[in-house]
Amino acid sequence: MTSKLPDQVTAILEDLRAAGPRATPALAGEELARLGSGVVPRLIEALTTEETGPQVILQALARLGQSASAARECVADLVANTGETTIVRSAAALCLGKIGDERDVANLGDAAQAPEATLRACAYRALGTIADPAGEDLLAGRLDEESDKVAALELVRVLAHLMRPGAGAARAALDEAAGRHRFPAVRRAAADALSS
Repeated sequence: MTSKLPDQVTAILEDLRAAGPRATPALAGEELARLGSGVVPRLIEALTTEETGPQVILQALARLGQSASAARECVADLVANTGETTIVRSAAALCLGKIGDERDVANLGDAAQAPEATLRACAYRALGTIADPAGEDLLAGRLDEESDKVAALELVRVLAHLMRPGAGAARAALDEAAGRHRFPAVRRAAADALSS
């Protein structure tokens, strides 16, 4: 990494702090990601030292995708940290879906059982992005139990994405949901997924 990259990251983070309520974290995350994968060590440092709000760093790491996989452990720790806010854990789950792999299925599976529907939905999406067979089994088992309609609809979307021709856990869960899920919208979405 060139010595200028850490300075550029620091400048972007300082500008973000100086902007206060006028700050646009999404733009800052995009700007950080545009610097390339060479900034990942500096982003990990900023994340672990809580130099700035983690959402900006997580967004940048997610935009970098697999080239930011060095940050996987740090991001996984945020997902697992029940003392962290739901918004940070949710952003970390989405990021982990982009930079993580099959090693993260258990951690995301725990998040998929959290009391907060937003976190569960983000964990579902992340597991769908990783697309590991163990994650598919875990997700399929959650559909009947999901008590939040929006999270259940996200779960249907993810299972439809994971569904393979023929049999499989995703197809079986969608088939069951199409016939008897507690939310009519989920029944319709599952039936639509099966027919497409």
